[in-house]
Amino acid sequence: MKVGSSKPVVILVSPKGALNVGGVARLMGNFGLSELRLVEPRCDLAGSECKQMALHSYSIVQDAKIYKTFSESISDLTQVIALSGRTVEDRRPHGTLSEFVSSYGSVLSSQDRVGIVFGREEIGLKLEELCQCHWQVEIPTHPDRFSINLTSAVSIALYEFFLRFRDPSNAVAALDCVRPDQGKKEIFFTRLQKLLDDVKFTNKENPMQLRDDLWALLHRADVDDREMRILFGMLTSVEQALDRLKSQ
Repeated sequence: MKVGSSKPVVILVSPKGALNVGGVARLMGNFGLSELRLVEPRCDLAGSECKQMALHSYSIVQDAKIYKTFSESISDLTQVIALSGRTVEDRRPHGTLSEFVSSYGSVLSSQDRVGIVFGREEIGLKLEELCQCHWQVEIPTHPDRFSINLTSAVSIALYEFFLRFRDPSNAVAALDCVRPDQGKKEIFFTRLQKLLDDVKFTNKENPMQLRDDLWALLHRADVDDREMRILFGMLTSVEQALDRLKSQ
C-alpha cells in the first residue's frame, strides 16, 4: 500500500492497552506498513502482552517513534487523516471511510506525506487534535453500538486502504501540488495567534475558538507551499508595521 511518495504512517494518540499497540503493529505488518508513531503511550511496550500480540511484527513497536505532543507527531506530514466519529461543527472535510478511500487519489499529491490517526481507547481524539487534521473520517456503525475497539478500527481502515492501493492502476495521481508540512502551519498559527492577541482581536473568554476556526479555514483552502510563503510574508509585514508603531 503506497500513498504519495511514501507509505502512510500510523499514529496512535495516548494508547492505554499494550494488547492494542501490539495488535496494531501486527495489522501494519499484514498490510505492508512499517512506521508507527505513539503520542504519550500509557502502556508497557516492552511487556509480554505487546510482544505476543504483535508476533513477527514486534519490530514495528521497537522502532516506533514516541512523541510528547500530537503536534510534534504530525509536524513533518502534509496530510493528516483522523479516524473519528466525533461531531465537530467546523466544516472540516469529512465523510465515511469508504467515501474517502474511493476519492483518495483525487485529493492527495504524489509528494504528500500522509498520517492516519487513531485516538484514545476511552475518548478518542480531543477537539484541539481534530482541528489539526485535514480530514475527518468515520466508520459507520449501528447507532446502538457506535463504539469500536481501537484494534478493530485500525484493521477496518488499513484493509480499506490496502484494497484501494494494492493495484498499481489505483496509484495516487502525480498532482502538481507541494503542500506545506504541519510544522510550518503550526509556526504560522502561533505567530498569527500572538498578532491577533496584540491587536485585541481574540476573544479573551474563548481564545482558542478563533484558532480552531482558522485551522478549519486553512484546511478547506488547501494552500500549497508557495501560498504558505505568501501568508508568512504578509504576516511578517504586519508584525513589522506594528513594531514600528510601538516604537514611535
